[in-house]
Amino acid sequence: MNRIPELLAPARNYETGVVAVNAGADALYIGPPAFGARKGAGNSIRDIARLIAYARPYHVKVYATLNTLLHDDELEKARELILALYNEGTDAVIFQDLSLLKMDLPPIALFASTQCHNHNAARIQWLESMGVSRFILARELDTDRIKEIRRKTRAELEFFIHGALCVGYSGRCYFSKAITGRSGNRGECAQPCRNYYSLTDENGKQIARNKHLLSLRDLNLSQRLYELSEAGISSFKIEGRLKDIHYVKNTVAWYRQQCDRIFGEKGITARYSSGKTTCSFEPDPEKVFNRGFTEYFIGGRKKGNISFDTQKSTGKQLGKVIAVSGEIIRIDSKTMPRAGDGICFFGKDGRLAGTRIEKINGKNIILASGKGIEEGTLIYRNYDAQFAKELDAAGACVRKIRVSLILSQRNRQLILSAIDADGHSASVAEDFSAAEAKDAGQNQIIRKQLSKSGNTIFEVASVAIHLDGNYFFRTSFLNELRRKCLDKLIETRIQSAPRLQRGAVASLSISPPPVAADENIINKLSKELYRIAGNDFSEQLELKADLKGEIILRTRFCLRYEQGICPGKNAAPLLMKDNAHTFRIEFDCERCEMSIRLMDTDRVQ
Repeated sequence: MNRIPELLAPARNYETGVVAVNAGADALYIGPPAFGARKGAGNSIRDIARLIAYARPYHVKVYATLNTLLHDDELEKARELILALYNEGTDAVIFQDLSLLKMDLPPIALFASTQCHNHNAARIQWLESMGVSRFILARELDTDRIKEIRRKTRAELEFFIHGALCVGYSGRCYFSKAITGRSGNRGECAQPCRNYYSLTDENGKQIARNKHLLSLRDLNLSQRLYELSEAGISSFKIEGRLKDIHYVKNTVAWYRQQCDRIFGEKGITARYSSGKTTCSFEPDPEKVFNRGFTEYFIGGRKKGNISFDTQKSTGKQLGKVIAVSGEIIRIDSKTMPRAGDGICFFGKDGRLAGTRIEKINGKNIILASGKGIEEGTLIYRNYDAQFAKELDAAGACVRKIRVSLILSQRNRQLILSAIDADGHSASVAEDFSAAEAKDAGQNQIIRKQLSKSGNTIFEVASVAIHLDGNYFFRTSFLNELRRKCLDKLIETRIQSAPRLQRGAVASLSISPPPVAADENIINKLSKELYRIAGNDFSEQLELKADLKGEIILRTRFCLRYEQGICPGKNAAPLLMKDNAHTFRIEFDCERCEMSIRLMDTDRVQ
């Protein structure tokens, strides 16, 4: 390992992408106008091109997420979209539908989305043999499985390190489609896993009532970064293409600091992009949206992965209430909240409630409403007004590339040269006629003027002056000389930015995996890839209109283990219900997996 793994950030739109670059991201992923797995996060080709133009001088890469399944009548539209993205300089396409591997595409790099179910070495070797150069691994993997995959493939491996978790295997979940008709594989997941459910055994004995049984906490692997890199991960991914600017700025800045510190202590400082980020705030993941944190399966199977009582963000814990009088409370906390903060708490009914702090009077906290709060209630701050103000401040995150300037002379020509921290250089020359200065102090004025890099991407680290004499130059002349030189250096950086290419296609083909009902073969090109005879896709779950009686979700997460009722083997099924459906929870103890089957006795809406 000779570089810090790539820090890959979400970009909901152009503005969020710019914030992520400034906060220290090495790469961005953004949704194009169509076929992205987040239907509410599409962007025009023009805006993606603008983002590429902003990112490229920093050598920050931009990946487009074209990661939904495609029907036959969409294949040509998808191909044309990829061509347009390539022509604008997009570095890679993140895809789900394997039809792309049979398309006539430009030589753009192809990254297999986690929606491709990248969970074992055999599958990854098959896709790698067809030109896939990076794999976004399944979130359920532990470090041992990652190491095994690393040993058996040469492709880059990407892994989620922060953000929301899907409880089902990505790309193999039909939960939303089954009960709402909205398919997650088409970018329309209704997130039924975040809903309330009740749980009973097959005899009707209640285990849990109206709980968020499948709502996983958010992933936070900030303490596992070096371990993941040692296992073979070369790209750290932050989830959140629907998250706001505060979340992205704070989270990217946090992981930039953590990566630089952790790897710096190991003597590793080289990065995939350029520039040093300075933030005027102290990043803290607990101060923005989070459902509580888990490391999921990194470090082994553990309890505490589910937030049973709420699917919402609780924020950072403040402390317990020690006194209540109407709308006035006092809390036992080392941190005093401020007026304008939002707080939340769990009431007697177990439901999350919230209110706003109107005023602080000494130790008294005056609320908009004190309803539901009593002594002993645990208070969380889910909106930090001061922190939001710090995040919104101009220049909250500034990213600069260090550059050294050299001013020299050739006869009556003035030459300004620039060399940046990566070794890129540029020079400009201008004829001059300047008056002789009376003393050498004029050089200090020149140095001061050339050091003003202003709103450029550069920070002038040093200015060396090598002139034949002492001259007086107009300020406007020096400013224009510096501007031309730095503009030329930016162009040099843009031209030298490395462009990814599609991986090589193996001369010896690898046989595809067995075709299962959840393999998502829904178009003619995918059929060719799997070498299927005939035209019957009727067993593919993605194409079925009625999924009653089918397994609609598989997961490595286990409700029995989480509830402390795992027998170790031969676990009996459980029943999960909401107001309209009954689901049979089945357990494969040998594989340590859980499945959810939609019972065929229910009405499917």
